[in-house]
Amino acid sequence: MKNRQFKRLLDLYISNEIDAKGKKTMDDFFVFFQTKNERDAFANVQEKESIRKEIFSNVVTSIKHQKRIRILSWFTRIAASIMIVFGIGYGLLRSLHNYSSTSMVTVNTRYGERRTVVLSDSSVVVLNAGSKLMYAREFSTTHRKVTLEGEAFFEVTRDSQRPFIIQSRDITTTVLGTSFSVHAYPDEYCCVTVKTGHVKVTLNDVNHQSIYLQSGEQAYLKNKGDEMEKRVVNSQLFTAWQNNHLIFNQLRFEDILKVLERNYGVKIHCSNHAIMQKQITTQYFNESLSSIIKDLQFMVNFKYEMNEDYISIY
Repeated sequence: MKNRQFKRLLDLYISNEIDAKGKKTMDDFFVFFQTKNERDAFANVQEKESIRKEIFSNVVTSIKHQKRIRILSWFTRIAASIMIVFGIGYGLLRSLHNYSSTSMVTVNTRYGERRTVVLSDSSVVVLNAGSKLMYAREFSTTHRKVTLEGEAFFEVTRDSQRPFIIQSRDITTTVLGTSFSVHAYPDEYCCVTVKTGHVKVTLNDVNHQSIYLQSGEQAYLKNKGDEMEKRVVNSQLFTAWQNNHLIFNQLRFEDILKVLERNYGVKIHCSNHAIMQKQITTQYFNESLSSIIKDLQFMVNFKYEMNEDYISIY
């Protein structure tokens, strides 16, 4: 069949104006592609590409010229178009729509922003400010893997056949189904804190040290190259940020400033190096940044200047 003949039949097929003989020809065409490999269906790569372009062009043209057709007929024609593309094969379908079930998705949060992401397995991830989550649009049949930079709280749907794996800077966290938080910002400590269930945390180094955690436990890595510590903690201290509740437990003033920068979307510069290592225990619930700075000033004793998006401490 020549390309012109094929295109004519395709036009008639989509518009439902094809006669019985032509319909049988097109039906046989679809069955042929569904039952044969691509290498048997096309004489060469050039022929396959030519037919692909013909089909795609026709589908697009048909859609553009069917705006006045009643809704049911419109859906019928679109369905026919999709059938045609599937006749060429699943590989060409993904190429035509520039879509792959294994394509990667990246979600970023700016400073001062949080986002909730629902994954294909119904697991839920709450991203804290200044974070990045990368994951496959559809997980594989053997595992569910994501990559995290920053901080997030995970509620993982249980699947005993596919472990859920979080790659985050210096550590890898593996679970089957549980809820926990991961803190892995650049140039800061790493920790995994378990709220419910069981978690395995492994160092990404030559020794591959692993720690097994359960509810109320935490794996803590202060610096790259150190051994992880296993701690018993109040998990609420490390997940309260989801509700705008900032809890600092013996945290260095330097690290507190980083938390404030991320959560309030500001830049803070401190030239008073004497106070940077001071450890502070305090908490704030839904308070304004100016109120927090004033409270910290009372505890640490410093001076500051503050405008809309910049704070200078000295």
